[in-house]
Amino acid sequence: MHWLFFEAESFLEASAVIIKHGNKDILTSAGFEKAISLSYVSHVNHAFAFEMYIKCLMIIEKGEYHSGHNLFILFGKLSQKCQDNIVSYYKENYRSIRRHRRYFGIFEEVDFHEELKRSK
Repeated sequence: MHWLFFEAESFLEASAVIIKHGNKDILTSAGFEKAISLSYVSHVNHAFAFEMYIKCLMIIEKGEYHSGHNLFILFGKLSQKCQDNIVSYYKENYRSIRRHRRYFGIFEEVDFHEELKRSK
């Protein structure tokens, strides 16, 4: 296994620990604020993990990885088949809806590619 894979796993595990710890006292006002703050830290750890997993896939496909941190650009460096598999997995397992950013009475499906573009 490549060291990058172990780094990705560590960031993902740290994210889970942060969420578990942050949700412990969520029913109090201070606990709720702490949980929100820790959720941001968890999201950053998830992004780092995703970046490293993408780079691991690059190593598998091409023998090396592209430097940089823009998830949209990195994702675009993967083969189309790999991209399609990831998007398909996302849609089957993590698809979600949220309130529309501009029209709050309307719900919208989260678009994988748009979220990657926004993640810079």
